[in-house]
Amino acid sequence: MKKIFVAAALALTLVLSACGGQGGKSDTTEVTFLTHWGPDQVQMLEAAAAAYTAINPDVTVKIQAVPFGNLLSTLRTQGSSADGPTIVGIYDAWLPELVRDGLAAKAPADVAAMVKANWPGGLVAAASQGGDVYGVPNEMALYALNYNQALFDQAGIAEPPKTWDETVDAALKISALGADIQGIGFITNWTAGAIHPFLSLLASNGGTFLNADGLTAALDSAAALET
Repeated sequence: MKKIFVAAALALTLVLSACGGQGGKSDTTEVTFLTHWGPDQVQMLEAAAAAYTAINPDVTVKIQAVPFGNLLSTLRTQGSSADGPTIVGIYDAWLPELVRDGLAAKAPADVAAMVKANWPGGLVAAASQGGDVYGVPNEMALYALNYNQALFDQAGIAEPPKTWDETVDAALKISALGADIQGIGFITNWTAGAIHPFLSLLASNGGTFLNADGLTAALDSAAALET
């Protein structure tokens, strides 16, 4: 079964120089990068790939893009094929199952060292499984609080909350304005949109998603239940 390096476009050059691709009848190596990004980003990736090939004529880079909703199924379908992608940008919550199923390859030693040296521990952990680095963190974002000034004014809230306790207090005051008014809202109809805010709050509350073994859930902890 072919194993795929789980990586990101921001490290495209380093990843390509560190891992091989498919060899054809000629001396040219073809590397395929599978992503879920849209046309504008794909154009940038193709330009980066062309620039890489210009200085490494023996390597060609093919960019393959599918909608995010089809990314995991495409990866699973093509991953066991010799013609499948060499590198793929994934949703990090998939990493444990991809490692379990033998689809993800450990990062080369130099890439793993680069990740450990340049990313915070939490991001290194997200790109790792069983203590081994499997990819390069990418698509990182910080969450911001969006608030409705009109509702704040109606509830007598002078300024946006700065702590979780102030957030809860503001939410209770806003929800008290009417039965049809939501004090605080979270995304619940999109998996990633629900998981990451929850995990961010859980980490802020001193909890963790997984136990130390990295395999079993820790969602029955006091911190998780409180979150």
